[in-house]
Amino acid sequence: MLSKYKNIILFFVAVIYLAVITGFISESRKEIPCSGLNVQIADAETNKFIQNDDVAKLFEKNQFKYLGLYVEEIDVSLAEKLLYKFPSVKQAEAFISLDGKLNVSIQQRTPLIRIINGRGESYYIDREGGIMPWSDEFTAFVLIANGFIFEPYATLRTKSVFIKDSIGTLKRNVLNDLYDLALFIDDNEFWKSQMAQIFVKKNGEIELIPRVGAHTIEFGNIDEMDLKFRKIRSVYKAFNTMGWNVYKKINVKYKNQIVCTKR
Repeated sequence: MLSKYKNIILFFVAVIYLAVITGFISESRKEIPCSGLNVQIADAETNKFIQNDDVAKLFEKNQFKYLGLYVEEIDVSLAEKLLYKFPSVKQAEAFISLDGKLNVSIQQRTPLIRIINGRGESYYIDREGGIMPWSDEFTAFVLIANGFIFEPYATLRTKSVFIKDSIGTLKRNVLNDLYDLALFIDDNEFWKSQMAQIFVKKNGEIELIPRVGAHTIEFGNIDEMDLKFRKIRSVYKAFNTMGWNVYKKINVKYKNQIVCTKR
């Protein structure tokens, strides 16, 4: 019984101690001036749309002050809001560490495919179907889609390929198809290493241009993608024996058929 009361007393002592220490730290933090900026970009080696120096420049451009201010005076929510001015930011967090520094943590969006439309405009679609502007600072090594694509970046106000009509039905367009096809390719290591470009023909059908070999692939529409890629794979296995430059075109758009055109 005595042991039980002893444990209860120790528990309350610990709670009171933690409350005092927390209050002390909180009061002490009010007297700590912000001494610097620490930026962490999660995927900086893969996607280099944002550099560490860009964050300081963004804050300066928007007259967001933090250096020398007491940490309690710094509006971290405003800092986070400013970070989303970078079009490539997927998620951002700002907080003050115990040493008085403003810490910024950024996760960038992952581009899936680069679109070059019929007007020569260039932009990305990311893995979530979001629209990203083209960057002069960094070019992502992703699939390129061009040809008869006329959806401009500027008018895609939702910044997504998933555009719905007034009653909530998804409106299909060429960007939806390109997104679905690019996602299929990107999720397969073999096809990701093989395919370099998607060309949209005037009739809306798709042509694939691989990295290896001097052939093109008539893909048609995106129906039965898995089956069509299995057809291509079967031809590629034959290429290992006969060579990669025998055919100039592989046509897999017809059901139950593979039509190969020799050079």
